[in-house]
Amino acid sequence: MLSAKLQRSRLHNHGHLLEVESPFAGLARVGRLFVDGKQVDERKVWFESARLTGGGVSVIVDWTLLNQMTRCVAIPAGLDEKTETEIPFQPLVGSYAARMEKLARERPRLYASRHVAIAIVQVLNGLFGIGTLVVVLLPRIELPTIPWREFTIPFPDWPRTFVDRIAIFSWILPDLSLSIPD
Repeated sequence: MLSAKLQRSRLHNHGHLLEVESPFAGLARVGRLFVDGKQVDERKVWFESARLTGGGVSVIVDWTLLNQMTRCVAIPAGLDEKTETEIPFQPLVGSYAARMEKLARERPRLYASRHVAIAIVQVLNGLFGIGTLVVVLLPRIELPTIPWREFTIPFPDWPRTFVDRIAIFSWILPDLSLSIPD
C-alpha cells in the first residue's frame, strides 16, 4: 500500500529553516522546498530523484518504491553533487527515513547487509524470470532443422606422433573434427 501521510524533513542552515515535504501524489513523487515557512520550489518526478533549489542550497530527495522519503540532503550552492559536502536533513520522528537512519547509526553492519541482501534478491529475481521465459517459451518455438554436412580438417601428424612417443602426454591433443553447413 502506498504511504498516504505527509512527510517532512527539516534542516537549520545559516539561520534559515529549510523544510522538505512530500505529499501523497499517487505514483508520482512530489517534493516541496520551504525556506523559513515560504515555499520556494516544487518538483514532480516519477522514479528519479528530485532536485530542489532555494535558500542558497540545492536539495536532493530520494524515495522508495512506496513513496517514502529515504534521503534528503542539502548541497551548498556552487558545489557539485559528487562532493562530500552533503548536509543531511533531520527526518520526522517515526518516519521511514528516521528508522533507516537509526538502523544505520546503531547497527551499521546490519544496515550494510540489508543492501547486499536486496541486491542478491534482485539478481535471483532476474535469473528466475529469464529462466522461466526460457523454460516456458523455448519448447514452444519451432526451430527449423539445418542439414549439417560432416567436414573434417586434416591436421599434421607430427605433433601427434611426437606426443605419442611420450606416453604421459598423449591425452593433451584430442582428435579434432569440424562440422560446417553448406
